[in-house]
Amino acid sequence: MQYCVNSFLEYTNIIEVQETEIDFDGYTIPIEDNKYVIGYNREHHAHRRRFTCSHEIAHTLSFEEEFEKIYKKCLINVWDKNNYEEILCNKIAAKLLLPTNVFIEFANKLEPSISSLQELSKIFRVSLQVVMRRILDLGLWDINVVFWEPIDPDCPY
Repeated sequence: MQYCVNSFLEYTNIIEVQETEIDFDGYTIPIEDNKYVIGYNREHHAHRRRFTCSHEIAHTLSFEEEFEKIYKKCLINVWDKNNYEEILCNKIAAKLLLPTNVFIEFANKLEPSISSLQELSKIFRVSLQVVMRRILDLGLWDINVVFWEPIDPDCPY
């Protein structure tokens, strides 16, 4: 539970946070009376565990009406509801871990560079990818970022 945003949990319907051995990032399990159990992969880096926990917290929120808004803002074609929800949960997690006003204040004091991205990553205890996406979403720096992920994680290329 140490990787969750503990101060935020008291305002949610999450009754348990599980650190577990799984082959994916995390999960949200709805149980009776609008309560939830969330879990995250204990093998992942601490920054990723914090983001995953925040992402799973977002899954417990009610935001059905937000799906259409997020779809309209997406630069990629996202057709099914599950992808809307995943994108929205990522955005909520980023806002939770890198609050807009605080993040802008720190980012604006730095020059756009890899070392500045690394510094922000350390300050906010999130991955470089989360920092870069937040910089881009907020339009703080005039930079281009390319994210590369293999289609097949077992592919050696």
